[in-house]
Amino acid sequence: MREQPADPPKRWWQRIPWTQVATAVGVLGAVVGLIATACATYFDARVAQDQLDQSREDAQREIRDQATRVTYWVEGTGAIGSPRRIHLVNRSPDPVTHVETYIRIELSGKSLVWARLQTDMGPCSQVGYSEEDMKVGNPRIGRHWTPLRPLGLFDWQVAYEGFLDRDGKAWKRTATGLTEWNRAKSPGEPRVVVSDSNPTGKKFAQCGEGAS
Repeated sequence: MREQPADPPKRWWQRIPWTQVATAVGVLGAVVGLIATACATYFDARVAQDQLDQSREDAQREIRDQATRVTYWVEGTGAIGSPRRIHLVNRSPDPVTHVETYIRIELSGKSLVWARLQTDMGPCSQVGYSEEDMKVGNPRIGRHWTPLRPLGLFDWQVAYEGFLDRDGKAWKRTATGLTEWNRAKSPGEPRVVVSDSNPTGKKFAQCGEGAS
């Protein structure tokens, strides 16, 4: 019997299991597709979240817009020849109401009294109150008004300024920043500050930028 001739040796590409390779490539493609889909979903979610955060920031900035333009500052040292003056400023194009400036009065460094100076402010305006013209008293008694500036007897400073914006929202301005104002937590039964003369005032030609 004649022997069958041996099969010729296979080429290298003939030895590769192409069916398994095709299966592996298909699986790898599916994994890559899933990863790409997951990445796209993640980045879409991040973009959507960033847009939502930006919308919230814009809305909050719009809510605070007028309030950031309402400020106060104190001029003078209180020494002889340099009486202090409270300046209340509204640089917004809308009025603010129930502007309540709370003053801490220290009597000889031993006791503390709260006093409140209340007014309304028109658009783009500033008013100033001099301590030489202001007096402190109890409105329930209606008398015993004490000058705010008896040198050497006590010292005072502005603690904060509260006010209502054009939408009736309450804000609290301190020397360090602006927050929402819980009017229920204001000092109870404060004494009242009145002025013997009309406060000085002026209008701004243009309303400026607000504070933080």
